[in-house]
Amino acid sequence: MEEFFDEDMTEIESMREERKKMREKDFAKLINKKDLSEFELDELFM
Repeated sequence: MEEFFDEDMTEIESMREERKKMREKDFAKLINKKDLSEFELDELFM
């Protein structure tokens, strides 16, 4: 279970890094392509 959680956190961190490289408009498109839970969205925008 811990390994799965770590993988999720790594993916979230990766998306945070991608957001820093993109304009907000492009990041919004990325979110629309992903099926993110509310928790993941909260993590992205913290």
